[in-house]
Amino acid sequence: QSVALTSYRAQEAQDAAPEWTTANLTVSAPGGADQLLTRSGLAKGSLWYYRVFAVNPAGEGPSSAVVFEMSIAKPTVPLSPSLIVAGDLELLLTWSSPADTGNGAGAASPRALTKYEILVDRTSSAMTNTLAPVDSVPGTTLNYTRSPSTLTQGIVYYMTVTAYNSAGASPPTAVLSETAIAVPTPPLNLVATVSNPLQIAVSWQTPTTTGGIGQTYPLQTYRLMRASAADFADEAEIVADLNLTRLETNLTKGAGYYYRVFAVNFAGQSAASNTAFQQGIDVPSAPQNMAILHPAELSLRVQWELPADTGLGDQALDLLRYTLEQENLFSGGSNGTFAVSPFAATGTCYLAADPPCDPATVSSLAVPNIDLTTSLTQAGLIKGNTHYYRIRAVNVAGAGPWTATVFEQPLVLPSGPINIDVKLIQLDGAAAYQITWEAPLETGAGVNAIGQPVVDQNAAGQARTGTVYQAQAAPEANWNLPDIVIATTLNFTAYKTNLADGVVYHFRVAASNPVGYGPFTAGATSGPNIDAVSPTSGKAAGGVWVTVTGQRFGTAGANVNVWIGQTRCDPVVMTLPDEQFRCLAAGGTGGSKTLFLSIIGLETQFPAAYFYLGPQVTGVEPSEVDADGGVAVTIAGENFGVIDMSPQSFLQARGAEACTSTVWQSDTSVTCWVPPASQSSDELSGLAVEVDGQISGPDGKVQVTRTGLETYLRTCPAEATDACFDCTLATCYSQRASEVQVSGVVLTGESLDECELAAAKHCQLDQS
Repeated sequence: QSVALTSYRAQEAQDAAPEWTTANLTVSAPGGADQLLTRSGLAKGSLWYYRVFAVNPAGEGPSSAVVFEMSIAKPTVPLSPSLIVAGDLELLLTWSSPADTGNGAGAASPRALTKYEILVDRTSSAMTNTLAPVDSVPGTTLNYTRSPSTLTQGIVYYMTVTAYNSAGASPPTAVLSETAIAVPTPPLNLVATVSNPLQIAVSWQTPTTTGGIGQTYPLQTYRLMRASAADFADEAEIVADLNLTRLETNLTKGAGYYYRVFAVNFAGQSAASNTAFQQGIDVPSAPQNMAILHPAELSLRVQWELPADTGLGDQALDLLRYTLEQENLFSGGSNGTFAVSPFAATGTCYLAADPPCDPATVSSLAVPNIDLTTSLTQAGLIKGNTHYYRIRAVNVAGAGPWTATVFEQPLVLPSGPINIDVKLIQLDGAAAYQITWEAPLETGAGVNAIGQPVVDQNAAGQARTGTVYQAQAAPEANWNLPDIVIATTLNFTAYKTNLADGVVYHFRVAASNPVGYGPFTAGATSGPNIDAVSPTSGKAAGGVWVTVTGQRFGTAGANVNVWIGQTRCDPVVMTLPDEQFRCLAAGGTGGSKTLFLSIIGLETQFPAAYFYLGPQVTGVEPSEVDADGGVAVTIAGENFGVIDMSPQSFLQARGAEACTSTVWQSDTSVTCWVPPASQSSDELSGLAVEVDGQISGPDGKVQVTRTGLETYLRTCPAEATDACFDCTLATCYSQRASEVQVSGVVLTGESLDECELAAAKHCQLDQS
């Protein structure tokens, strides 16, 4: 390329024939750079061929290779642009190819596009703040997806698309806009409630977020699902709309229904709401076994039992309340027809009934505050007035049918039987009491007129037939003891047999009607009573005769059982019939004791009645022991117990030293194994014995002398330490040195070794 060219000659043609018919195009002054030949004004869609010759001073060289290209225009705007929500935080832009891709609309072979360029703006439709980088797709692609990672929930995005070919860019499409949304959050507070028989009202609330910001973006629908089990294995869609409620009808009694709801927008379906469960519930059947009893004078108790079916076909469902209506014939009622009631005479009551019936309607005949009780007691009524009642149960579905009407009149209690008389007789060869009486003046319906059978009423309100006569012997007139009824009869005589010696029986008689017992005739009694015990104390050995004075002891000593504490006081001898006896106290320990008395099952007690004297020490043998201990001494005294009560004995000087072992020998003797001397020891030690919580105090009269008591035992604490060893050794040396001065004997190594052994022993150290 060292020779400079003078020019280039270019040829063009509209076909590739060897004959170039198009005029030559000359480029002069070529210079050293690449040359450019631009042609304009060509026909759209034509195919043009080119070749080039180079010229220098020697002439024109051969032609270049032939190249060709089509003359095209810029593409027209892309067609049918559309921007939609494609998923969770995902937008989809679609379009169609331009009508003219550059070589003319309808061309048999449309010019290929190089790309589509998409501009995105999240501020305005003016597209003045488009996002970078600018995205593009190949010219053969007709869609563009904006992914969740590049979108913000609730923001409106604006987009245009532009087509490109080799000639340049088409005009952009019209600006499209759409909000980037997520799938909605689950619907809120799904509940399923019952307000009518075999109907369930399902309701819920709008999701916290419907897709955009808050609840601003519109949902497409809600999908309400129902299943027969909590796992929703058999769930089915029962409704799909934008309502927030659904009424389920014609359900099956007792069947369980599980509900959940989904919210749907263009991004997709939300997660499920909470699960709501409800059962198909019918109105309850009528309450059972309604009856009227007489709990007290001029009172009536209406009682009933739970319906056989409370709404689910059994009694499992809780009721809301009962509605109880009453009419009073005395106050001008309608003889139990309940004509003024706002409710129908029979039949159920619920909101969806035809005609509608509201179970919450307040009836002027309704007794207030019944709620879920199963009885009503009305007091202060008028004797002879007739009261009519009917009742029905109410659950969440409505009110069930009325019971049959029941009615009754209030009564008063009968008065007590009159002219009661008690005689002791012989009956079948044994002693017995005969009790007789006459009818009461008031039987409940009128004076001296028993208009109905005399019956008794127990605490639960259940009727018992017959007049009851009771005999009882118990402390403090306790008429609540069992087995005190001696007769249930409509006659006027009763008998008490199987008498026990020494028991004073008192009797009472009462008449009864449906209201209950009237007052008892005759009085009450009490069991044995203790006034005094003498003497009030004695030795542990026992053998003391104790005299007990009081009342109602009977006449037979065999029926009298006495204990002092836990020990039997026996035998018992009656000294004054019914007023005084004496018994022989057995041996015992432990100080103050309560006297317990039982006469034919009647019991009483006299606290702190008798005191067992505590142990006393009177002597010891031997009275002198070595300080090393291990010696048995016999402690003499009294009140150590007639049996082994595990006594404890002690030596007491500067402190208490328990005997190594204490062995009971008798009420007057125990053996103490003296322990080795310690810091608490002294030359003289008192003695104490403890038996059953009582201890004899050392009075200084009986003492044990310790011989060979080393000084270090009182000065060096006995503990396994070097300090104890050093203290003991030094004290022992000092004591031995003092002995040398007194005796004049030379201190030997054997004495020193003896001190070391004593120190090791005292401080409980290894003596090896």
